[in-house]
Amino acid sequence: MRLTMKARQEVIRVTAGQYRGAGKKQKGQLVDQFIATTGYSRWYVRLVLRQAGRRIQTDPQTILLALRKKAARKRQRPSKYDDKVQLALVKLWRILDHICGKRLQPNPGGIDSQTGAPQ
Repeated sequence: MRLTMKARQEVIRVTAGQYRGAGKKQKGQLVDQFIATTGYSRWYVRLVLRQAGRRIQTDPQTILLALRKKAARKRQRPSKYDDKVQLALVKLWRILDHICGKRLQPNPGGIDSQTGAPQ
């Protein structure tokens, strides 16, 4: 006998909370139990349990309920150059028509900076 939609939603709600707090082995066991209960495929079970509780708007009339995910913060790196050097590099980069960073590196001495020919 198949579960009704309400029964499946209740199983998802209960199992999703356990799934979020479980370790890798427990998640595997929860997925196996969920597959036995609902008949869903393994891939779909993992998707459903990860998405449970989020709110997703698909169009103006339809909002799906799912879990909110924390926004990833961008890592702040210390600046390699001070403001004067950075402004000079940006100005040079624009003068050279947005040349790639590899060509902006200092001249190794084997190439003439004016003509680009070997010395």
